[in-house]
Amino acid sequence: MSSLIRTFARPARSVNHGVGARAIQRIPKGAVIAPPIDLDGKWYDIEKLHELGIIEPGPIEMMFDFVCPGPDGDQMTGHNIFVPDKPLTTFPLQMFINHSLDPNVFISANNKVTAIRDINVGEELTENYNNLCGPNFIKQM
Repeated sequence: MSSLIRTFARPARSVNHGVGARAIQRIPKGAVIAPPIDLDGKWYDIEKLHELGIIEPGPIEMMFDFVCPGPDGDQMTGHNIFVPDKPLTTFPLQMFINHSLDPNVFISANNKVTAIRDINVGEELTENYNNLCGPNFIKQM
């Protein structure tokens, strides 16, 4: 039962961005909405993946939609994409949180999601992508 008590949000329609994450119960400031996640994988040059032709464009586009183009030193160019070691068969809540310049959550480098203010039931969870992905990621959206 405690797992449901700590289930704060779910994927849902977004007013502005297609699909997002919405609060299903009141979330107090400081609450951990989603625990850290650790995806094992490697960063690859997007152009090389396309040239090799070993991965169809669809999965590459999906990762670009859901993960900042990085790693840290390459957030400016967006030329690399993260490729997980295992197929993505489930999508953590973190992947549904949309951008806002007035965010209500913070996503840490290890993908832990924390409420930075009280969040009401029905409110969409948003994060400022500049904090994690860098300003050029926003320009590409």
